Amino acid sequence: MSGAVLKNFRGWTALILQDDTPGRTGLARTLANLGLEVRLAPPRMAGAADFTGADIAFIDLDDAEAGAFDAAAAGGTPVIALVGSETPSRLGKAVKARITSHIQKPVRSSGVFTALFLAANESVRRTEIAKEEATLRRRLAGRRTLVRAILTMMTRWGIDDQEAYGRLRREAMEKRLTIEEVARAVLDPAEGDADPIDRLPDATGGITKGPVMGLSIRGDQE
Repeated sequence: MSGAVLKNFRGWTALILQDDTPGRTGLARTLANLGLEVRLAPPRMAGAADFTGADIAFIDLDDAEAGAFDAAAAGGTPVIALVGSETPSRLGKAVKARITSHIQKPVRSSGVFTALFLAANESVRRTEIAKEEATLRRRLAGRRTLVRAILTMMTRWGIDDQEAYGRLRREAMEKRLTIEEVARAVLDPAEGDADPIDRLPDATGGITKGPVMGLSIRGDQE
């Protein structure tokens, strides 16, 4: 994960979902002083459109409906909860919404930057983790495809796993593809082909009968 820490939020757009209160006015003023553009929306009627273009959202935990948190999550907007009542039901709503930070009501200017700082950087961390998890899932799927391709080549040509892997690797280097892409090409038939393996060379040393997705793996590779 990146070691960079967000410190400057000038130019960000902050959405405040809270009833018209002195606390909301003070929060908006503090955010404006920090260089953020502030938008206001009613907490009980907020929808996906309200979060369009919002970099951060301040949502009143006591007043907002669950749909507001769902809309924030769908738009990937980090949420700072404005907490008044500390009942388990209220806090449970915050947990389910996976808020990134909170501010105790009534809101005071002294805690706003801290909450913003923590929420923004936690959101970045979560995004990076999600990307890493997606990458790992793709790699795992690719490894499964690679194993299947190796087993298919071993069965069809009577070669061992190292030879099969070597052929896939050489083909990947020649075609400038990933080895997983070559493995998928071995397994997936080209249009009109009943069996892609029949288009690859057999153990007799003959060359491939035709390309499989542009592959040129040979049965007599050295």
